[in-house]
Amino acid sequence: MDHIFGDSDDIDFGSTPSSASRSATPPALSQLDRQMFAPRTPAPRLAPRAEGPARPAREYTPRPPRAPQATEPAIIDNTPALSRLIAGMKSSFLPREDDISSVRIIALSSHMSTDPLFMIRSDDTTILMGSGFGSISRSGRTYPTFPDMRLIFSEKDRIRAWILTDASIDVAKYELILPTLGFPPIYATRGVIAAFRNNIKNTVFLESCRFFELFADGTSSRRIWDIECIIADVAMSTHLGFKAGNSTFAFAHISLTSMDLGISVITMISPTAEGFSIASDTFITGEVISLKWWILSRNAMKFTFDTFFVDGLSIGVVAGYALGDRDQLAESGVLIFTLEEDTRARTIAGHIFIDSRGFVHAYEMMYIHKEILKWIRQTYERLIVENPKVERGELVQSLRREITKYCYLLTGRTPVVMPIVIER
Repeated sequence: MDHIFGDSDDIDFGSTPSSASRSATPPALSQLDRQMFAPRTPAPRLAPRAEGPARPAREYTPRPPRAPQATEPAIIDNTPALSRLIAGMKSSFLPREDDISSVRIIALSSHMSTDPLFMIRSDDTTILMGSGFGSISRSGRTYPTFPDMRLIFSEKDRIRAWILTDASIDVAKYELILPTLGFPPIYATRGVIAAFRNNIKNTVFLESCRFFELFADGTSSRRIWDIECIIADVAMSTHLGFKAGNSTFAFAHISLTSMDLGISVITMISPTAEGFSIASDTFITGEVISLKWWILSRNAMKFTFDTFFVDGLSIGVVAGYALGDRDQLAESGVLIFTLEEDTRARTIAGHIFIDSRGFVHAYEMMYIHKEILKWIRQTYERLIVENPKVERGELVQSLRREITKYCYLLTGRTPVVMPIVIER
């Protein structure tokens, strides 16, 4: 068979050496190869351009700086946590009274507190006295508490003084309250002020506080706007009293160490087992008492207060769900179940997964979980039959409610039930 290519044709496959290149004598370079591998000669330099009239210099116009692109600033909520809590609650306010000669007294904390909190208002002057701090124990943990601040928050523009009477002060609670009220002036004796200042570690907070001595040396009274603070001598003991309008009254539970000349006291306010005693009568927390001369009248308005508790750096309300859920978790545990729903056929696809913590003991877990799984499937099918177009949120809430009831019937316990529905 004849070769397609002749003997003189040299086929070069890339870097594969040909038969000719493997010979001892290298082939002669062609004219094209010589031109390719010949050394390059440098290009001749151009002759300089003849000098002529100089061109006018181009004026440099600086480019205007690009305007910075507007960006959305990061929203940082520096509002105190107490202010945010009060803003989400129903507000409280004390209506103005036409008779400016009378004084109104409201107990803002429980009478069981060692240092009850009172609000005293006469005309446009509002004074806070005491702290009302306490503590509650829930789910094996003790939370510090302080009274409801909604009414005080509505009076913050008229608060002329906060009188402190207890040297054992919890400064951490005041660091939560005072910024919300705009740092009202603090009045106290020298010892109480020293104890307050020595316990403050936040220098910014300390610089914002304003301290005033309640009674200077040799004085027995201190006027704060429309209300006068006095040292009242009753039964050979001195107490903190007030004069406002035509009324003079003192608090029996606040004893002062000073033995200055006392002032005759008309009315004494003291905690009792039922509430607070004043002028041979008893009033409770949230009740508005108007006092003028010897006449004591009750206002038809009565405030309903919650107790605020401190949980770490956050603040909550005892009447809310947080501590209630913790009690329920500690008492009956939690039950979690997950089901996959076929949204077209409205059926449960596959198995239902269930888990619990603190709900049942190990020996009864197998039986109770099986019974709950059966009831979950039956409840789901019944809900779909009753309302085929039921929404996801309503379905989850109905499952939680029905399974909680069944758990109580089955075990006598009501765990926190958490249904999880996944779409397929």
